[in-house]
Amino acid sequence: MTKIFHDIESQIRYQRKDNLINHLRICLLMERDFAGAIKENKFVIWRYSNWSGVFYPVVHGVVSMDNGQVKCKLHAKLNAAAKMIASIIFTTWLYGIVLGAKDWSVNTPEAVATLLLLISGLVLIPVLLFRMIVRSQKRAATTETMKLIKSSSLNEQS
Repeated sequence: MTKIFHDIESQIRYQRKDNLINHLRICLLMERDFAGAIKENKFVIWRYSNWSGVFYPVVHGVVSMDNGQVKCKLHAKLNAAAKMIASIIFTTWLYGIVLGAKDWSVNTPEAVATLLLLISGLVLIPVLLFRMIVRSQKRAATTETMKLIKSSSLNEQS
């Protein structure tokens, strides 16, 4: 198990905590190497991506031994800077839609229904698209981390 943590630690170039300031720094400096931290049997690792920019995932992992086998539980989440920026973008966009809708005359039930469908479509489609991209990035980051752990545990067993 220590081999796994050694291999993960060897990939981490920047020892940093998972917080807003560190993620903003990584995005501004476009540091493409792994960053993260290891504590006891837990680790956190992430890497800036040119494709997703600020919207890169952070992989949290817990490694344990169960009946002589290495067990690893991983989950990925969006980094703090990406959450903040996405919230600002979507709030501003939604505010613009609602403000623009004020000028529309909606004096019939059909007009109200049309307006609600239009607004929900303008909000729902980009949100769903954003979620699909984030899920794809999370899956890729988790898979990459799992490959590192598997190769490490295979090397440890031989």
